[in-house]
Amino acid sequence: MVFRTLIFLAAVWIGCEAMVCFHGICDHLPKRIPDKCTGSVIKNGGICGCYDTCAKQEGEQCEAELIRGRPPLGKCDNGLVCKHQPHMFIGAGECVKVNASNNSVRSTEHTVCQQKRIQSMIVMIVYQGQWFPRCDPEGKFYPQQCNNIGECFCVDVQTGVIDESTRVQGTANCEVATPQPTNTSV
Repeated sequence: MVFRTLIFLAAVWIGCEAMVCFHGICDHLPKRIPDKCTGSVIKNGGICGCYDTCAKQEGEQCEAELIRGRPPLGKCDNGLVCKHQPHMFIGAGECVKVNASNNSVRSTEHTVCQQKRIQSMIVMIVYQGQWFPRCDPEGKFYPQQCNNIGECFCVDVQTGVIDESTRVQGTANCEVATPQPTNTSV
């Protein structure tokens, strides 16, 4: 039974990898001409590059990272970048304006928490004690994390390193002690 499951999963994986563009696919797709675009037109931006598409505008869903076997979500217009949003499914993002102070925002940059979350979600094996990281809106780890058997523990919010001394069944106490100001007056 396990062998059959592994064979099935391998076939699904290979199918997703192969379910992309092949020579001559454009001959079988209807020709589309984008009309009423509010922004620019992306040449060959449609599925497999078979047709032109409208560029995505601010606030619209876009493709933050390539996921094989899935139709493209589209690219952002000039002056916008596709920023991954934690509330969206893997690979999806939202077109946002590039800040003048930080014009180096790239659509493929993820925080350590976001990277670990993506990695844990694409693993096809679920095991007892598996941990799916939870990230805050800034992409940092929430201080308390829990695994799939109800154990909770504290982690470093930047690195995700687990403090094993805090591992408990139920809620862990992850309060960070804030340093008290010292009186330096004479």
